[in-house]
Amino acid sequence: MKTKILSVFFSLICLFSFTFIAKAEKTTEINFITHSVFWPLVGKGELLDEFTKKTGIKVNFISMGHKELAEKVLLEWMAGTGTYDVIGWSGSRFIRDYTKFMEPLNDFIKKAPPEWSFADLIPAALKLHTFDDVIYGITIRTGLDILFYRKDLFNKYGLKVPKTWDEYLTVAKALTLDTDGDGKTDIYGSVFYGDSVYATDTASDFVHSFGGKFVEEVAPGKWKAVINSPVSQEALQFMADLYRKHKVTPLGLPTMNNADVITALQQGIAAMSTMYAPYFGSIEDPTKSKVVGKIGYAPLPAKAGLRFPGVGWTSTWAICIDKKSKKKEAAWKFVEFFTSKRADLYMAVRGNLPSRFSAFESPDFLKQVPTGFNEAVSKQMASNVGKYTISAAPAEWAEFCGAAFNSVLVGVKTSKQALEELETKINESLKEFKP
Repeated sequence: MKTKILSVFFSLICLFSFTFIAKAEKTTEINFITHSVFWPLVGKGELLDEFTKKTGIKVNFISMGHKELAEKVLLEWMAGTGTYDVIGWSGSRFIRDYTKFMEPLNDFIKKAPPEWSFADLIPAALKLHTFDDVIYGITIRTGLDILFYRKDLFNKYGLKVPKTWDEYLTVAKALTLDTDGDGKTDIYGSVFYGDSVYATDTASDFVHSFGGKFVEEVAPGKWKAVINSPVSQEALQFMADLYRKHKVTPLGLPTMNNADVITALQQGIAAMSTMYAPYFGSIEDPTKSKVVGKIGYAPLPAKAGLRFPGVGWTSTWAICIDKKSKKKEAAWKFVEFFTSKRADLYMAVRGNLPSRFSAFESPDFLKQVPTGFNEAVSKQMASNVGKYTISAAPAEWAEFCGAAFNSVLVGVKTSKQALEELETKINESLKEFKP
């Protein structure tokens, strides 16, 4: 009898053991690495937990700063480790050379359920991660510059929203005001990023909307700098003249970064700015801003004779799958979930700029954005290019481009001198840039 009982007991132990082992074998974990900005956007893990409950797949979320992220991922890519199954990758680094490390997503997309809706993804953003009709990344964050303007001042002085840079200058002069008659300017007509870190973003808007570009592709994957053109020189000189010649910007403009420009608008000392669209939340924050409800939003101006809206830059983040991943099916399930309508809207209401039409049109998102914001963003995005003309560039570009543009702003160099030197540096960088 005892022998029989022991036999049953051991049989049960084996049954439970095999059941446990089977469950353990079915538990899949994937590693997702991206920028730390996404942690609050995913509800500090809430969205990831939702995916795990839905699929049984655990997501190990690894995040770090932009530079550290790029270095870490590139190291793993070149080593071929497949350590990170899913990667949130900056659009400024989404280049053709790196696609050899990424799994093509076209076949996965074809098998996605109808409710995922490929047609709902914004094409202008998606194309920045597409090469030769092969999609390597799905957009998870978009950003671009639009025109912020004081609609109360425009109404007071009977001014129209500028569509050309000539009109912009006219308005900027009209709204550079000494409101109390003490001989000092209280409101400046224009403000934008001028310091050597952020000047590249501002200059990109001017260069592109004047008809210039940074580089052009001379063969598949081969680029040549063309920034030193007459139109780019004109654009950069116009930008500098707003500060030096026309004096329609704050005196400290060459040292102003994004936080300084936000503050200038919040405090009501600037009437217009070319600004990163997602910053609207700070401008409309009643605890920090004096101009809540007074700001209008519009596409960027353009040089007279060119198309409107002007061509600015689009900055994106996209999610991709490592070609060396050993868990590609699980990785795609996460990509499919993370780029779904549900996830896009979840992150949008927490401060992300959406990547889907449905999120932009959602009542939950619309109630958070001011009147005219969505229209300005959608018009601008449709005409934009990737950052720095191509959809990517080596990270060091931001440093020497910003320094070159800032040197023109402060008057150390002419636009021609700065762009001649910059074109040489970009071409040298392109020769040395090997993933």
